[in-house]
Amino acid sequence: MTTGSVRQRGDFARDLVVAFVAAWVLVTAALVDLHMTSHPSAVAEQALYEHGIHSEAVVTETEPENRNTVHYEFHAAGQTYARVGSADPPNPLARELSVGNRIRIVYDSRDPNQSCACEPRKYSTELDVVGIVIRSTIVAIVVGPTVALVRRARRRRRSRAHRK
Repeated sequence: MTTGSVRQRGDFARDLVVAFVAAWVLVTAALVDLHMTSHPSAVAEQALYEHGIHSEAVVTETEPENRNTVHYEFHAAGQTYARVGSADPPNPLARELSVGNRIRIVYDSRDPNQSCACEPRKYSTELDVVGIVIRSTIVAIVVGPTVALVRRARRRRRSRAHRK
């Protein structure tokens, strides 16, 4: 085995590690950014989970073709609130609802303007971070070696061109 081939293997291993780490950092940063931009809805859902009051609302309009949207009105603290949102379980789909139907909602006891026609679930930031790390690692496992192989092929072409 020549010193050149040992050096090439060392270069390839270094390239592989660098490409893996770079891909992992970039993907993790992108996923964290994406998570942070979508985070407000999760915070609202967490508030409904923690402070929500289950109630009923009356359907005032449906838009099944628009992401299962339903318009509804409900009463809380002596006031009437009109809201729009997705008709999620335990409610029927928007296309199965008619004006005047009753649906189940949950509104925030501290701010009834915050409500959903859904069953809010506990939001877990820790699980999201674990998911981000797992997805980043999977992508880096694919992207890292690919980048390293491309760099290796380019380096080989250059060294062949210099030998000629």
